[in-house]
Amino acid sequence: MYKRGIALISIFIIIAVLAVMGSAIVSRSVSERITAQRYTESTQAFWLAEAGVNRALVELRNTTAVSPGENVWSGTLAGVEGEYSIDLGALVGQTRTVTTHGYIPSRSSPHIERIIQTEMSS
Repeated sequence: MYKRGIALISIFIIIAVLAVMGSAIVSRSVSERITAQRYTESTQAFWLAEAGVNRALVELRNTTAVSPGENVWSGTLAGVEGEYSIDLGALVGQTRTVTTHGYIPSRSSPHIERIIQTEMSS
């Protein structure tokens, strides 16, 4: 009779241990998925900011008189959900500071933002 009670208690303990291990594995899996998603979004935001740098190079080569300010140019990158904006600093001698922002999913409500600041000279 005592053997049946011990067997029942042992089974409950084993089930409890397996349940704890299973929930830990599920929790870890969800955490890894969130980390991977944030890394992907951060990389996309960086490439959007990089696209902004390239756009600024093209625009400054083609336009001689550009007023400094925030969000002078903005746009998107094909295949990436998000947008970039370009801020221009004042022209000091032959050098201008250009700051580009990459936003995921959008500038109005960014979840991730990456910023690149460069010095461009003509």
